Amino acid sequence: MKEDIYEPLERYASEFKDKFAEISSRTFEELVTRSGIDIAANRKTVADIGEAEKKKNGLEGKHSLLVFLAVILWIAVAISAVYALYCFFGDTDAPVENKIGAISGFILSLILLLKWIHPAISGLGRKIEELKQEIENLISLAYSQMASLNRLFTWDLLPKMMSECVPRLEFDPYFCRGRVEELENSFDWNSSFNNDISILFAHSGVINDNPFVVCKFRRQVWGQKTYYGEKVITYYEMVRGSDGKMHREMRTQTLVASVTKPIPEYVDRSAVIYGNDAAPELTFSREPSEFSGEDGFFSNLAKKSELKKLEKLARNLDDDSNFTMMSNKEFEVLFHAEDRSDEIQFRLLFTPLAQQQMVRLLNDKEHGYGDDFTFLKQRKINMLYPLHLDNIDIDVDPQQFTHYSFDRIKEFFVERTNEYFKAMYFSFAPLLTVPLYQQTRTFSSIYGDFDRENVSFWETESFVNYLGEQRFRHKNSVTSNILKASDCYPSEDGTVVVEAHGFRGVEHTEYVSVYGNDGKWHNVPVEWVEYLPVCKTSRIEVGVADQESAAKDTLNIRRRLYVYG
Repeated sequence: MKEDIYEPLERYASEFKDKFAEISSRTFEELVTRSGIDIAANRKTVADIGEAEKKKNGLEGKHSLLVFLAVILWIAVAISAVYALYCFFGDTDAPVENKIGAISGFILSLILLLKWIHPAISGLGRKIEELKQEIENLISLAYSQMASLNRLFTWDLLPKMMSECVPRLEFDPYFCRGRVEELENSFDWNSSFNNDISILFAHSGVINDNPFVVCKFRRQVWGQKTYYGEKVITYYEMVRGSDGKMHREMRTQTLVASVTKPIPEYVDRSAVIYGNDAAPELTFSREPSEFSGEDGFFSNLAKKSELKKLEKLARNLDDDSNFTMMSNKEFEVLFHAEDRSDEIQFRLLFTPLAQQQMVRLLNDKEHGYGDDFTFLKQRKINMLYPLHLDNIDIDVDPQQFTHYSFDRIKEFFVERTNEYFKAMYFSFAPLLTVPLYQQTRTFSSIYGDFDRENVSFWETESFVNYLGEQRFRHKNSVTSNILKASDCYPSEDGTVVVEAHGFRGVEHTEYVSVYGNDGKWHNVPVEWVEYLPVCKTSRIEVGVADQESAAKDTLNIRRRLYVYG
């Protein structure tokens, strides 16, 4: 029987961290065994690549030195030629030894260049090109030696490893259509979340049969940019000279003006969306606290001050808030969900054990990421925004592991998988502190079934982003683009409509009045760019591979999608 996780921080430190490291090492060794690669042969090939690159770098250094010397000698040739012409035709009375020296310098430099320097440069160039070709051939050989291993890395490898490590955590092979419908129908998920964002990648799965989505998305927001302009003015002042008399003297001044205008900015964020029937009417929000992980004199004073504010809020019976203080004061200060809508349901979720574990998680500075998450509960939907997840690539593209060097593959695989596990685990950790979430199973998971075969539009949109915005962007767009993709199902021909939303730039000049030292106002021109929206609609034909084909061709099929043609 699988065991629930009520102490996520302690379990990670004492069990899961080492367990996953062991799973990672074992998984890699199993892949190596299955691949049947010759490690020794690959290491020799990689060593040969290193030696060839070392030789090439040495020859390139000599080549650069000779090219520099050739430039110096050609300059000497030119100077000698000019001086010789001057001695013979410009200064006919020049000493004979000067004329001989000029001619000798010219001839000697020319001989060095034509007989030694340039042949040496050409010879080195040929050797460098030969070494480049040799390195290219060796890399091709090394890739062929690693081909059988590289083919074994699959899209579901990391999620499977994580599911093996953490009880009750399961990932879907891909984000299926039924998972979206389950969130919408059973948990009242509001799909308007997707309206102004573009999905870069998304995982879906369940924690004890309750659905979740971990996604990375791009959002366009408006920022501000300050543009500057200058204008130089001249004017005269009456000044007293050294002779004691007044006279006019010209002055210059550079006037500087600025204007601030809106500019589109693009932000990549990550989120965990989790559906659970526990406390179905409860809503609250909390953001990272400045007090988490702090334990000094001034920090404690600040915590006491914040606690007094919360106590005052709890005693205030004149507003609409039903806020009532918990007995765990540190939890109240750090979690700070003062906008909770239902005190009874809030207490059902955050039992004394849950409060204790949440405080430990928020104060942690050793094992995880501490208090770096925003937590929003909207009835049956829980939204987490972990900051650390913004800084890691959650895409499990198997091509990231492919390389021509066995040792490089092994080092990166272990490093990447352990980094991925830690980041994903602590994205779920705030949910795991709540026992009721693990004890509650959704009705649909017990009695229902849904469409697990067809991919969701989230999958389609992340696939479009994988293809790259250059393929879809408007020709006049000067900014990044938000790509929105339609579902490739139920379209019979697999047609996906892609809208690329960007901005074109229109240059303007604005004149700002600036007061000068001449006592006058001057119009200073400031050039700025106005960003106007542009949109291009494209159509691509996307195929959905069966699971067997997707497993066999992981390098050409992104999870289960591919482009025709």
